[in-house]
Amino acid sequence: MGLITTMNSTFLFQQIPSEPPISTLLNEITTKQSTITTTTVMISQNSTLGSISSIMAAKNYWVPSLLYSYLANGSKKVTLKIVLETNKKDEWHIDDISVRNSSLIELLINGNFESTPPNTGWIINKSTCGNNADFTTGLSYSSSNSYYDKCDGIAVSLSQSFNVTFGQVYAINFWYYFIDNPGGGGNPVQITVIID
Repeated sequence: MGLITTMNSTFLFQQIPSEPPISTLLNEITTKQSTITTTTVMISQNSTLGSISSIMAAKNYWVPSLLYSYLANGSKKVTLKIVLETNKKDEWHIDDISVRNSSLIELLINGNFESTPPNTGWIINKSTCGNNADFTTGLSYSSSNSYYDKCDGIAVSLSQSFNVTFGQVYAINFWYYFIDNPGGGGNPVQITVIID
């Protein structure tokens, strides 16, 4: 407290600042978390914005992805590509994919897969995966459909193109659900977010 005693009994006091209110602390934590989970990058075509590894992924419940930010380096059409990779018994589900501009206008068509048919607006490349990658009503984040991938070592991609304006920032995010079943193989298990 800064209390000092002398022969003449003179006291000096130092005022300690009070603790900030809890709302201020929570706001600071939220700001720091959003700073940590936001990535803004100036990239060229065919660039990876980020990825989610099965090692770091939450398991067996819906989780929001990081908020990826894309700073357009030209006025053009770009393609968002989300690549899902699994092996043997592991399984990814993805839902509510979103790309918004600075005015919060959604640029994707059918990001929640609720149109009929659910693939409306999407180009899906599941190669030779067959029924191990498709839409399901059995597990979804919102409404009734999600897309799942439980292929064995085959990359599956969902892609959709949209127009961007030079200098504008676009926010990209989605929800995912990872099922980590024992006995998986040695192939990479991840989700990769790419702008082409």
